[in-house]
Amino acid sequence: MQTVVLSLGGSLLAPNGINWEYLKQFCAFIQIHNDIRWIITVGGGKPVRELIAHVDDRTQKDLVGIAMTRVHAQLLISQLEGAHPHVLTSTELPDQSTVYVAGGFTPGRTTDDVATQFAVAHNASHIINLTNVDGVLVGGAVQEHMTFDAFLELFSEHEPGMNAPFDPVATRRAQQAGMNVYIISGKHLERIDAILSEKPFIGTLLSRVDDRLVSNDN
Repeated sequence: MQTVVLSLGGSLLAPNGINWEYLKQFCAFIQIHNDIRWIITVGGGKPVRELIAHVDDRTQKDLVGIAMTRVHAQLLISQLEGAHPHVLTSTELPDQSTVYVAGGFTPGRTTDDVATQFAVAHNASHIINLTNVDGVLVGGAVQEHMTFDAFLELFSEHEPGMNAPFDPVATRRAQQAGMNVYIISGKHLERIDAILSEKPFIGTLLSRVDDRLVSNDN
């Protein structure tokens, strides 16, 4: 069974309170694709940023954020038939469920990095990051393909509650592991199918090397 790691942005699930319509659509998509083993990490979104704005200590900011992501993760589990019933707090998969959900793990790491840890632990070749924009925007245009180094020039440091297409800590982990990261709009779930089918998609592919440059050299 194919394992697919998704990082679901809190901006999709909770842009201003829980988006119940989106939650139902997302869960329906996952349930239809029951031939895939899904590992899903869930972010905190706007609720976390609003809460940590009132917290001074950086570690406490992260701990508040982790707690909120785990609430979102448990909510997602409650809407997914057959999912493992508990929020995962390590990369170990405890049974033979086809859907697992996690929130944050440790301070200083976002749920993007948790997704990357799962991908490394379970030999996934890539991560699909679902956000509220079409991809990485540079000058208002979606970049179809970026190297990790180019991305890190734009987003170099992690901050609690940061609003970036993909966490820089996770980016460096993915770069070191040699896996690809797809950044797409989670509002268009059919784009996940396009990636899994290796068809053209709207979004940004992060990788070690820009394949277009390699092709042009040949």
